[in-house]
Amino acid sequence: MNRITVTAFLVLTSTRVAAQDPVVPHGRAFWTGAGVATAVALVLDEPVQRFVATHRSHDADRVANAVDPLGEARYLVPTLAASTIIPYVAGNHALARSALRVGLGYAAADIAGGILRVAIARHRPDSTGDAWRFRPLRPQGEWGSMPSAHVTHAFSIAAGIAEVSGRPWAASVAYGLATLVAASRVYQQRHWTSDVLVGATVAVSIARETHALLAGPTK
Repeated sequence: MNRITVTAFLVLTSTRVAAQDPVVPHGRAFWTGAGVATAVALVLDEPVQRFVATHRSHDADRVANAVDPLGEARYLVPTLAASTIIPYVAGNHALARSALRVGLGYAAADIAGGILRVAIARHRPDSTGDAWRFRPLRPQGEWGSMPSAHVTHAFSIAAGIAEVSGRPWAASVAYGLATLVAASRVYQQRHWTSDVLVGATVAVSIARETHALLAGPTK
């Protein structure tokens, strides 16, 4: 993983006392918003898929390809490990603990997302344009669309950064990049819109719970 990526992650995870996500709401507001957005997305899955299929461009392809690694485990896991080890060796144990919380939130969200993909086993978008194909507990091949793993990865890290930093600018940058990953997965027709919303919801909720558990009552 290149130095710029690790350095950026370390800056974003710089911790403050009693930090909390300053961008995405907590509690009932979060769950209400996520529920409404997902319900709307389920209705619009097929029209959105048809729209993106006929509105592709070279520039949009380049952007989608550029942000895609931000949701890939093969890049994220080494970055998370380096962001924990480097500050610990340098003596900045507070920053190392913050990065570790983000990493453990990522791991927990990834496990939860994997379980859901197996349980739901939804087919990815293809030429049929049919968004309502499911075969629960049989996720082989293209039957692993919901929730999006890329989006779960990106949003779990974004939520972790938001929680440990408590800085609006850091949370906004992290969530903005995660949103680009989500948009790219729909644009590339690898996922339905509702897939990325479920992935984001799972990621944020699990990452927050993990952070709260590790931070303890004096967070």
